[in-house]
Amino acid sequence: MKTKVATFVAPLALGFALCGPSLAGGFQVDVTCPESVAPNTALRVDVKLTADKTDTVDALGVSMVGNRNSTLASLALFGPKKRRVEQEVEPGTPLVLTGVKVKRVPSSISGSLATVVVTPLNESGEILGYDVCEVLVE
Repeated sequence: MKTKVATFVAPLALGFALCGPSLAGGFQVDVTCPESVAPNTALRVDVKLTADKTDTVDALGVSMVGNRNSTLASLALFGPKKRRVEQEVEPGTPLVLTGVKVKRVPSSISGSLATVVVTPLNESGEILGYDVCEVLVE
């Protein structure tokens, strides 16, 4: 059941994350979540960015969506938070960022599958790509 809820939540989270800024594209984004995370601890993910063309990543927008009761009414969006990066990425040379802090995981979503959305942004605030991953909140 939790996998079905997370599958439903991921596109919804992406919709929230993509509201507002325009999508510039040009990046392949790969986000890796840990298998599980304890409540009231910091959730950290690994991010790999591969560029189609040389571009500067100014920041990462990171969000987390949790759902404690498997209902739409209990859906909670945490973020997006902006994490500064300010690095140029060239084609063929991926930028790997390890341990990117998403947020402290609230105890209110214990026992659920949370979805993390990561969106690299350029200095104009345009989204260069996106990826999602899921993590079990113990």
